[in-house]
Amino acid sequence: MPVVVAPQEDDAREVILARAAQVGAPVVEGRINAETIGLTSDLRPRVAFQTPSGQLTAELALRGDHQRLNATTALSIIDLLSGRGGVVGADAIIAGLERTIWPGRLDLRTGPGGLQILIDGAHNPPGIEVLRRFLLANCADRPLTLIFGAMRDKNVTAITERIFPIFAKVILTGIDSPRALNPAEIVATRAVERVASLPEALELASRLTPSDGLVVVAGSLYLAGEAIALLG
Repeated sequence: MPVVVAPQEDDAREVILARAAQVGAPVVEGRINAETIGLTSDLRPRVAFQTPSGQLTAELALRGDHQRLNATTALSIIDLLSGRGGVVGADAIIAGLERTIWPGRLDLRTGPGGLQILIDGAHNPPGIEVLRRFLLANCADRPLTLIFGAMRDKNVTAITERIFPIFAKVILTGIDSPRALNPAEIVATRAVERVASLPEALELASRLTPSDGLVVVAGSLYLAGEAIALLG
């Protein structure tokens, strides 16, 4: 069974290739070209794909330019299967790309009063960097409020140093988990608000954030889960 490999950082690629060699899996490089040609009103990428069977255009359900790469990998797998007798039609491919659901990952929802809230489970420096790049590319002209909470075992300093500076307001919150950091324990080199719980943080964010602003909930999958449960 072959393994389809998307472009990777060198360290990750070495691990994948070593494991493929270990199990005797032939390596197939992803070969679908794609270009982001626009954004929907809710910040999802509109992407044109060039496949061996023709061009497809889809409005990806998942936000972030990295999802274009993920989609090309999926299409490379479909292309490989089609050469082995599998048939997946263009309509089915587009439907899959446009209906994928990934709660808590650049997950845009509407809060009280119509305020937009972006929930992201990023909890380590690479994940936070993806979030940071997304916000700078797509939301730099909007007033941004961050609701942040984290677990004790995370590299919180590395995370906060990257993400805090791009926000107009930062609210540190507790999380309903024994592993969570108390907001008072999170070191901040800028002005922040500290509250005990996510409901308090959301209420405060709704008062601090202008109607054209965006509230971002990030720092922990546990926090993302709480936000999804509260906002529905």
